[in-house]
Amino acid sequence: METITNLDNQLFSDLSQIIEQGKNEVARQVNSTLTLVYWQVGKK
Repeated sequence: METITNLDNQLFSDLSQIIEQGKNEVARQVNSTLTLVYWQVGKK
């Protein structure tokens, strides 16, 4: 039963890492897009 718990913990850790990486990528994309939008607004 301890092996199942270890597998569950590893799965949870892996999924948490994937989700965090996804959140970070979304934040980078949003920041990049906002920078371009503001630059274009400023240019006009």
